[in-house]
Formats: sequence, C-alpha cells, structure tokens
Amino acid sequence: MKRLVVLTALLASACAAPQQVTGSNDVTRPYVARHSAEEAFGHQISLTTYADGLYQGELVACDDTFVYLHLNGIRIQSGVNPFSMMPWREVTKVAVHTRSSGKDVIIVWTVLGGLSTIPQGVFLPIGALGWSVVSPLSIVWAASHGAVHGQCGAISPYARYPAGLPPVMLPVYLGPAPAFEHEESAP
Repeated sequence: MKRLVVLTALLASACAAPQQVTGSNDVTRPYVARHSAEEAFGHQISLTTYADGLYQGELVACDDTFVYLHLNGIRIQSGVNPFSMMPWREVTKVAVHTRSSGKDVIIVWTVLGGLSTIPQGVFLPIGALGWSVVSPLSIVWAASHGAVHGQCGAISPYARYPAGLPPVMLPVYLGPAPAFEHEESAP
C-alpha cells in the first residue's frame, strides 16, 4: 500500500505542468537609464500568480489593486511590453529582495568572535559556548531577512515609486511597448 501511495505521488508530480517564468534574475534597464544610479530603481521582486507562474523584475509601484513591474530580460524590440501590472487578486506569493540582509557581515563577525575566545584561558569554554549559541541564531535571522513578503503596505517602501504609480506612467502599462532605443543588462 505504501509503495502505491509513493508511486501515485511520483506520477502526479511528473504530470504537473512546469511553472512558467516570465523575466529573469538578470537585471535589465532601459537604454536611456543606463547611467542612472542604482538607488533610482526599485528593488527586485519575484511574484507568483495563480495562472501564469513566476514573474521576475523591478518593483515599480503598487496600490490596493495592482503590482506594477518592469520585467527583467524582456526586450522591447520583441514587441512584448516589459511593463506589466498584476492584479493582487491573482497573486499568490510576493518576495521583494532587499539589497543586503547582513548575513555576510554576521558570518565574518562570528568567525572573528570565535577566534577571539582562544586567548581567554580558563574562560575559553564560557566564551566559546556563548559564540556557538548566538552565532547560528544570528545567521538564521539574517538569512530569513533577505526578502520582504506581504501586500502593498509591506513592499511599497522598496518600489521605485513608493507613493504609488504616477498617472503619467499608466499609459506605459496600458498601451503597446514603449519605443526606446534599446535595452542592456545592468552592470
């Protein structure tokens, strides 16, 4: 019976449709913005919907109805508009990637702290115990804070336009792909 359940689960997972991915992890910017500072753009977002799968790109703005994205890797010359708006009612998961969780700094600090217990002599077991308890907890905390999840109120501070989409930008989302010269990957 157990083998039948396992076999059924394996067959069901093999028959599941693969998740469609729109956009990429490679950050792309419009050619006209190639010299702009990184701070001028929104953070990167991964967004999953019920029907279409995974979207990856820049978080441009959000409101109570939509999340506005600039999808990475979508070339305007292809005729596909990289500016995409997703209705919140279709969104199942959102992860806005923060620039740094501090995990690397915490790991270096942990190693240095652990090494600093060596010259403590008789107090070495106490110092080493302290570092061995606190360090893994700090690393796990930092790793879990590399992304922000939630609705618009939680993610809007990480958008290019935190106060919402400016009305002048709405035609870019509703119309055909804008006519820029060309796009290139961000450095």
